[in-house]
Amino acid sequence: MWKKIVQLLSLTGGLSLAISSPGYSQNIPVVPEPVLAPSWTAMTFGQIQPMGWLKDQMLEDIRSMITAMDSLSPVTTAAIHRFGEGQFPKKMSPQERTSVEASLVWWNGLIEQAILTRDQQLLQHAGSYIDRQIQHQAADGYLGVFDPDRRYLPEDFNTECYTKALLLSGLLKWSIHTGDRQLLQSIQSAIQNTSLHLPATLDDPIDPLTSGLTLVDVLFELYHLTGQTIHQDLIDTLLHRAQIQPRSSIREFATLKGPDRAPAPFYYSAPRWLTAGAALTNDPRMRQDLAYGMEQISRHQLPSGAIANPSLKDKAQQYHFEEVRAILETYVFLLQASGDPVYAEAIERLYLNAVPGMFADHHDGLVCPQAEDHTAEPARASDHAISHSTTQSCEAGIGHIHPTYMESLWFQDGQGFVNSCFAPCELNSRWGSRYVRIQEMMDFPGDYRVRINIQTDSACTFMVKVRKPKWARAITINQPYTLVGDFIHIEKEWSGFDEISLVFAPGVSNYRTATGRRWYTFGPLVLASKRPSPQEQSSASSSGLALPEYYTVKPADKPKRAHGSHAEDLRFSLLARRSDNQQEETIRLVPIGQTTTRQSTFPEYRP
Repeated sequence: MWKKIVQLLSLTGGLSLAISSPGYSQNIPVVPEPVLAPSWTAMTFGQIQPMGWLKDQMLEDIRSMITAMDSLSPVTTAAIHRFGEGQFPKKMSPQERTSVEASLVWWNGLIEQAILTRDQQLLQHAGSYIDRQIQHQAADGYLGVFDPDRRYLPEDFNTECYTKALLLSGLLKWSIHTGDRQLLQSIQSAIQNTSLHLPATLDDPIDPLTSGLTLVDVLFELYHLTGQTIHQDLIDTLLHRAQIQPRSSIREFATLKGPDRAPAPFYYSAPRWLTAGAALTNDPRMRQDLAYGMEQISRHQLPSGAIANPSLKDKAQQYHFEEVRAILETYVFLLQASGDPVYAEAIERLYLNAVPGMFADHHDGLVCPQAEDHTAEPARASDHAISHSTTQSCEAGIGHIHPTYMESLWFQDGQGFVNSCFAPCELNSRWGSRYVRIQEMMDFPGDYRVRINIQTDSACTFMVKVRKPKWARAITINQPYTLVGDFIHIEKEWSGFDEISLVFAPGVSNYRTATGRRWYTFGPLVLASKRPSPQEQSSASSSGLALPEYYTVKPADKPKRAHGSHAEDLRFSLLARRSDNQQEETIRLVPIGQTTTRQSTFPEYRP
């Protein structure tokens, strides 16, 4: 379906986004034209399935976070029982709304994990949830959380649209997986009902904007699945309303603060809605705001790929799991829409650094908010004790991370198959009338060897394109190939069983931020100095042990890999100077995902 997006973009002259980025030196450029031609086609959800460590991690998520949500946040899972049998007869309280939204996010993650892992118990659990929702669809097509006399009131528009978007998103994934045409008709009926009851005026110009645009994700996919113009018309209505509402244009959203977070994760989702809007409506304001939004994302990007909260300025650079998830989804959308490998680099950076960096040591809990750097104002470093009351939405969204990443692994184009990001997985697809099965195996990122096994039911010729990462110093491959841009092209007649074996050679890199601080990577992994937790810092202070507030480094120095360091335990050493007594000492750096509190950027000093 993404082929249509690029066709529409080409009709509008593309998205001309010349951006100068004053932030970190590895920021994300945005180019106006796809690198690959013809355009990429996204795989149907479920065509790519996890293997190896990725499947193990997803099953662990199911056991520890997804199916355990009732013990983590009872109010969240209890909220789902209000649907259908006991819909809300009145305006929700903030706590009720948070619980309902978190519950829906959680259920969507469970549905995605069930489809991808093919866990039979989980599939049965998801199927019963789907059936329960459809059983309570109203005769006029309404699907939602309110009683009849509370539906589509202007003051409830925010909750109405957002909960409806979350509910329909899960139903749509299930209908694609099962091929259930009747379920798809129920979804279309619900959208028709929404179109007929969209309020002409809204009391709140900000909150309705965020939730109204969240519905665009579902509408946009339905438009390309069905071609029904009513979906396009509703998208057009929602997007244009966003542009004309006072104080609420996407350009100004960078300065807006939600009731409990700033900026809202909505801001990081805006580019994908604007991409859809620019393609479908040919509105130049949307293209301008898209350029502005991507510039703001780039300006506040941290080494891990997460986005710093701009309101904190020189304080510890905090970010939330919700924001990480929102921007990951946006990058995947933009990768599918443009075929530009720069977004694959961004996805990889975020997935391998910011995501694991959100977990406490040994992955025993989620830390939210997270601070990437504790050096600017150590006394105000965030408290990393896990609070379920403040991380309810974050915990509920954990189930979406791996499924979202998996959507970026493989695509098709007019020449064959495109491997844009890396993880152990299996793809079952077709090339013309030929069945094609592709298995990708690696222990990436601990091991940089990649094996791609290709099986066909009979001989056929197509091209396999594998992204050559920016961090790869060299590549070794067992097949004749050509390097075109950022992709390795292998074209041949595939017959029966063939294997592509690649080895990427990573190295240590030294980067400088716009403010003169150094940061380092090994391959795709950002390195950081592990800091004591706030509790450990307090204990050390009470015992009279002096801990450095932060370290500074010489500009030209780079970390050296520790002798005997292996793939699962990467360790590096770096000569640095303490901020308290100015003494030099050798510090240890590890991948950012192995830290909870950390220093990831280092001010420079000269001997």
